Amino acid sequence: MKKLLTVAALSAVLAFGSVAAQAQELKIGLFNYGYVLSKIPQTKAAQAKVQKALDSKKRALDKMEADYNNIQKALQNPNITQADALKKQRDLQMLEAELKVKISEFREEEQKITSKEQMDINKKVQSAIDQVAKQKGLSVVFRGEGAVYLGDDSLDISEEVISVVSKSK
Repeated sequence: MKKLLTVAALSAVLAFGSVAAQAQELKIGLFNYGYVLSKIPQTKAAQAKVQKALDSKKRALDKMEADYNNIQKALQNPNITQADALKKQRDLQMLEAELKVKISEFREEEQKITSKEQMDINKKVQSAIDQVAKQKGLSVVFRGEGAVYLGDDSLDISEEVISVVSKSK
């Protein structure tokens, strides 16, 4: 896999043009963003934070769904009077409308919190990439997911990035 990354990096270097390559020797680094995210503790912490923030809303949604299901079951009772059936139908329609709104609000809140957490993680990962690149004297760092071949495993800085991000608060 890592050998595949070299081809993408070399292609990118060629895209910079031979003038840039002649002006200075480029030192290239690659990192695998998905791999980094899967290994840093901040990812699990962010997921827990999102879940905690939405927990009470999720419980409220679950209760509303249970109430909705109970009304539907009550409507299936063959002994229900017509008056009760009409009242339960209205209750069901009102609950369904309220449930749709609450689900929409829940998803919006989930997206908002998730986006904020992702932005915070992205900043930490970028900062770690900058730090590792400076330490190694790299001229350019590419995301290595699209690389087809990587002949030199030393180009992959993913583990160093994970180490730096894991130590950050």
